[in-house]
Amino acid sequence: MVSLLVSPGAAAAECTDLDALELSAARRRLDPEMEACLEGLMGSGEVTVRARASFVLILSAYSGQDLEVYGERMRRHLSALHTTDAEVAYLFARYLWKKSAQTAAPPYTAEILRWSRVAMDGRTRWLHNRRNYDEMVRNLYDMLVQSSLQQAMVERRAFDAAPTDAQRLVADRAKRRARHYLIVAAPCLHKGECGPTFEVYVEGLRECDDLGPLENYARAGRLDDGHRACLRARFRRPASPKRRILDLLIEDADQQSDPGRFEFLLAWHWNLTDSDDPEMAYRFARWLSQHQGDGALLAQWSEAGLEASRANVSEMTELYQWRVQGWSRVAAAAKELDASQSTERSRRELSAAESGLKAARVALTRWCDSNGCPER
Repeated sequence: MVSLLVSPGAAAAECTDLDALELSAARRRLDPEMEACLEGLMGSGEVTVRARASFVLILSAYSGQDLEVYGERMRRHLSALHTTDAEVAYLFARYLWKKSAQTAAPPYTAEILRWSRVAMDGRTRWLHNRRNYDEMVRNLYDMLVQSSLQQAMVERRAFDAAPTDAQRLVADRAKRRARHYLIVAAPCLHKGECGPTFEVYVEGLRECDDLGPLENYARAGRLDDGHRACLRARFRRPASPKRRILDLLIEDADQQSDPGRFEFLLAWHWNLTDSDDPEMAYRFARWLSQHQGDGALLAQWSEAGLEASRANVSEMTELYQWRVQGWSRVAAAAKELDASQSTERSRRELSAAESGLKAARVALTRWCDSNGCPER
């Protein structure tokens, strides 16, 4: 008992200078009598004093490399004194995270998630030190993504073992939370600024292993950001059905109001799968024609589609027409540029554009004479 170790008067005299004790505790572990004195402060006094005493005790245990006591003191601090202390929440989550790595079935997933969220909510307090901020936020993303996926798998296994409505709700909630953290972390993880790439973690969720149910969603443009993130992640895995995954993403993007997403995905599909695929060339040219896209790209992809050839006469006719559209846009832009600059380079570009437009019109006329074309 504290009363047997230190008298009330000694306690008041010895451990009221918390500033000095904090500096001492950061360098080395305090002696047992001083820690007992601080424990005495934990039982009385104002909340702020108790919280400061608790923090000094945490530092003392860490300096003494007594990690078990260190962890228990942090748990007590967060649970009983200061549930929104971002710094201690971060330290405790990291402590549990490292401790979990030593077990086959991590037992602290719920606590890691809880205190990582508290630390993430208070992360702005670290902005004064950019280096620490980047490192700590990266660690938080790692913990949130991996722990949420682990929790989702645990809840899914529980539902498979006992498929009740209540357990289904729990499993669905865990899955949605995991998807949320994947979406939030994805921008950093894609850039390589927040730890390992997130597709490694998405492996465990298996949100999109069965592509069949996603086809109807993609055709209706109803894939959400979680589906898209999972599909992009699965695309990078060995032996994945890349063509089918990209077809789903393109089908979905074709229904969205953001044309940039469709343009990016279609170009990605073309470059990463089959560059001689006439279907991809046709779809990209069609999109550029419908959305007043870049004329040079429209001409390029129309020509690529024509070179690959197609059995459908009406689609071949469209490609010939789109090539004329593309060169017309290129020629109009070159003419406008030459009118404003009138340089040797602008004149060469205008001449090349007019030659390309003339050749495209001649080819369209020949095609129409041989195959017939609707009124142009």
